[in-house]
Amino acid sequence: MAITEQCKAEMIKNGVLTVELDDGGIVPAGMPLLSKNVLRIAIVEGDVNGAYPEGFVNDDFSAFLDDGRGYFESLVMGNGGAFPDGIENSVRRSIGYWYDGEVQFVSSDDDPDISIFAFETDGDLPVISMGKASFPANNHDNENYASYGGDQAYVAINVGLIGLADYSDVVMNGGSFNDAIEDFLRHEFGHTFAVLHPHEAGEEVKADSDRLCSDVEIDALQQYFANAIMSVDSASPDEVRAESEYDAGVRDYIQRGVAPRPDDFAKP
Repeated sequence: MAITEQCKAEMIKNGVLTVELDDGGIVPAGMPLLSKNVLRIAIVEGDVNGAYPEGFVNDDFSAFLDDGRGYFESLVMGNGGAFPDGIENSVRRSIGYWYDGEVQFVSSDDDPDISIFAFETDGDLPVISMGKASFPANNHDNENYASYGGDQAYVAINVGLIGLADYSDVVMNGGSFNDAIEDFLRHEFGHTFAVLHPHEAGEEVKADSDRLCSDVEIDALQQYFANAIMSVDSASPDEVRAESEYDAGVRDYIQRGVAPRPDDFAKP
């Protein structure tokens, strides 16, 4: 079916978590982080025994790992991994999709804005096993989008993902391990700046009593954006995720703080 520009705008508007300002204005929740001229980023790896640096595992870190079941914590603790050479360049390229300021790398005990840490598992694992990121504080009442405690954001990347079929194929088709890492980092950084998965955005539109899209249109949009950078679905086996109108739209929204309108998608 035809996908209306009105519904694309609705999907993108609902794909960004927001906060209400003192004056009643509504802005993307990631704007305080995006508005910094410099982002201080720590890259954290495990030692030969899979342990993280002393002091890194604190209450804030534990709160980030807590999924209510102990599952994610069991994957991470004792399984600290190592990033490939060139990880700093990969981080710059990945976060550069969303953020155009300066990136400064610091140690994990030097008050970073974001700590990126590696863990390593392999096998046929659920999506949450591949990575996870902090959401910024927001006014949403869905516990799945709750912000994590502390003054810094966390991004977890499973460097064992090279054993997963889709990303092995990336390498086999001329890519590199860093291509796969950058794919995941770009996705997780989106969450750090308050962006939801397209399927979550669609569910938010469905829950809106004032929505202007039918369930059929929303379902079609969710499928249309299935290969987006922010999709939970893997890209086709021989390539990383591709930018979609959803990704471009939410990026523009979080950077400018202006919700999309149907006219933004109108063809010239």
